Amino acid sequence: MKTMSALEVRRKFGGVLDLVAKKRIPVTICRANRPLAVLVPADEYAVGAQGREDRLRLAAERLSHWKAGRAGRLKGIDAVKLLRESRESR
Repeated sequence: MKTMSALEVRRKFGGVLDLVAKKRIPVTICRANRPLAVLVPADEYAVGAQGREDRLRLAAERLSHWKAGRAGRLKGIDAVKLLRESRESR
């Protein structure tokens, strides 16, 4: 992974895109020595995004399964109300 300042990326944007897309080297963009963003090839990003979607889908399925198994005990509970009360008590 290569690290560049935002100013350097702005000056050499075409070259940075070639570095990322053709040579497949991710670039971390920093400002004031703090990393702000990372440029990665589009297909790598798509694979990562798909993985996140799969994990979220699996979590939702597990939550639904858990909820179905406890439907009797959860009956009459208003989740939104509980969340609001919890937030207000902080």
